[in-house]
Amino acid sequence: MPYQFVDRLTHLEIRLEGVIDEDLVIDDAVVTRVGDVRRVLVDYSGVTEVRLDSMSLATAARLQEAAGVKVAVYAPRPAMFGFNRQVLQLAGVREGLTASVFSDLGEARAWLLAG
Repeated sequence: MPYQFVDRLTHLEIRLEGVIDEDLVIDDAVVTRVGDVRRVLVDYSGVTEVRLDSMSLATAARLQEAAGVKVAVYAPRPAMFGFNRQVLQLAGVREGLTASVFSDLGEARAWLLAG
């Protein structure tokens, strides 16, 4: 499975793994649960490569912001960090307010749970 889904009391964590491409299908139960929460941490620490168009991810980021979901992205590797920053910039989301990218997991969780 290219992801693990962890339902915390305060937020959801989606830990992505390996190569992320158009074949990634998130289980319907996870999608439904994500729709019920307001805080999500996406963990890119196990991702080796992304083969998705950054514009399609930007569209998803805009939809999450419109739905009122706060998203923290943990991307410790420089390539994944830069890719995710690019996605947020292309999305035009309020970076730092509704979505942000971090190279430190503790900082990502602290930001996500603040406010």
